[in-house]
Amino acid sequence: ISVQAGASGPAYYNLILNQFDDGTITQVALIAEDVPINPRVINHSNKIIIKNGQFYVSVVTQSSNFLYFFRGTIADGFTQLEENASISSINATLGLSSMAVNNAGEIFVSNKSNNNLLIHKYDETNDNWISFDTTGIQAQSCNFNILQFDKNDDLNLIYTGSNGDGFVFKYNGTEWEHYGNRQPSESFGTIYSIHKPWMRFDDDNNLFISFGLGSMQNQLRVLKYNPTANTENNEKLSSQIHIFPNPASEIVHINNIPENATLHIIDLTGKVMYEQKGLNSFESVNISGFTNGVYLVQIENKGSISNKKLIVNQ
Repeated sequence: ISVQAGASGPAYYNLILNQFDDGTITQVALIAEDVPINPRVINHSNKIIIKNGQFYVSVVTQSSNFLYFFRGTIADGFTQLEENASISSINATLGLSSMAVNNAGEIFVSNKSNNNLLIHKYDETNDNWISFDTTGIQAQSCNFNILQFDKNDDLNLIYTGSNGDGFVFKYNGTEWEHYGNRQPSESFGTIYSIHKPWMRFDDDNNLFISFGLGSMQNQLRVLKYNPTANTENNEKLSSQIHIFPNPASEIVHINNIPENATLHIIDLTGKVMYEQKGLNSFESVNISGFTNGVYLVQIENKGSISNKKLIVNQ
């Protein structure tokens, strides 16, 4: 998506659909004319979905963070959703939003609204957006968020919370179900300190997730969800391990560690502050150089993972 100056003034732009082919970018269609994009141009949170030969486009205005939506084809042109509205009814804080379209052509949008996660479904009859069910998500805060339909046409969601915790859900027609085990010590998070997550399903409907780990090192991680994984082993491992004192200031002790397990202590940016392999059943770690805050104590053993939070208060 690119922009050209509109006819109505500096706050208005024409939106252009472009195609990249063999190293060349070519303009292929005019999406809309004189879209009010003020005070600046569109930002990076724009989406293009091609479904059953039709294009679905979402555009987020930079700074003002209003979402505009268009639908159409290159041959027949595009129409704007909420065509008669003077301004979009959906505003995404920081532009953090997502769009998904199912096989029936129904359009769903998620967005960060202050610290909340909102989901809307497009109402074809009334040309407006209506609130969609968020039962079961329990989002107390939201940053990055992605909606995606799987090969069975079920709606899925991945989003990050305020501490970088990752949450992955599927909508079962009545409420949202969390993938895998919910760990109360991790605020129901399955992934920790993630940035700009993405999800995709292969032809066999296996779920893959990619994300950046940490805001400084930006390590790229890719995970495959295994629905038959033995979450009971994770729970058993977590229940047997004890961390004390917690909060801690200089030394933290970890007890009942399985033989030859691996220990990581990770800060909220994803930086590994401490790593030790081949652990004994009892370990003491000097954390006097850590800054105050919340850390993840992660212990891995034979495919099982224990995640516990450690509070450092010097």
